[in-house]
Amino acid sequence: MDPSLMRDVWVDLEAGVARAKAGLTWGELDREAQAFGLAVTGAHSGRRDGLERKTGFTPNLISANVVIADGQCK
Repeated sequence: MDPSLMRDVWVDLEAGVARAKAGLTWGELDREAQAFGLAVTGAHSGRRDGLERKTGFTPNLISANVVIADGQCK
């Protein structure tokens, strides 16, 4: 499975939520979040290392859909 064409990201500034598809890179998500004044942990840009140490990689993860090897979505 190659998710590289699934690169969409939506930011709901009012809710403070971003929704990203599987092919999006951390850098792409980080750029989009920055455009709205939001921070993304995990995008190793050098300027957020302190934030990662403080909060972890996914301190505010609301949900995730994971496709396993047999194609099922969990």
